[in-house]
Amino acid sequence: MSEIFASWIDSTLTTRIALTLVHFLWQGVLIAILVWLIGAVLRNKSANARYSVFLGGLLSMAVCAVVSGF
Repeated sequence: MSEIFASWIDSTLTTRIALTLVHFLWQGVLIAILVWLIGAVLRNKSANARYSVFLGGLLSMAVCAVVSGF
């Protein structure tokens, strides 16, 4: 049983997932900061404009996670 677990830890899939999560952390923080700054600029604009920016940020985070995985 421990051999199966050890081989699972050393697998390339696990390494790829771990690196994807690490890279997504800095990418997500960068996107969140940019969205926050744009949201601050659009503070007095319509709710639809702010919603579009925040939705774009969330979609960008999802795309970054997938792209980082490949």
